[in-house]
Amino acid sequence: MNAVADSRPLTGACAMVTGAGTGIGRAITLALAARGLHVVALGRRAAPLADLADAASGLPGRVRPATADVSLPGVLDDVAARHLAPDARLEVIVASAGAFTRGPVASLTTDAWDAQIASNLTAAFHTLALASRRMTAQELVDGRRGHVFTPSTPARA
Repeated sequence: MNAVADSRPLTGACAMVTGAGTGIGRAITLALAARGLHVVALGRRAAPLADLADAASGLPGRVRPATADVSLPGVLDDVAARHLAPDARLEVIVASAGAFTRGPVASLTTDAWDAQIASNLTAAFHTLALASRRMTAQELVDGRRGHVFTPSTPARA
């Protein structure tokens, strides 16, 4: 979060995090809410998002859980329309959605492969496309239109 750290006040700014229910996405969502951002937290499963909202309840920022499969076309636009005002500044967007099927590649089915591609690549594409549309329309602040993060973890063979 160094790119966003302490350069300007963020209280009340908006953020979106995909893959927010668990892992890196959850940690980033809590860190942003702790800085006072209002975070739309997206994930495929409602239960982890509800746990996340509970965990964030005492933080300065607000976490709004949104159950969604961001690998599907138009889903992020629909979520943004429901949770962000049309003129709201999207300060941070994080493409953290992902999936990994454990086991040898030789045992991986085509359906499992397709699901991983959708979750790890197509979801990131949709997230970055939304960021591009929203952020290029925003005014420059400190020479920036917003921050885009695409965290990842290395897979083990």
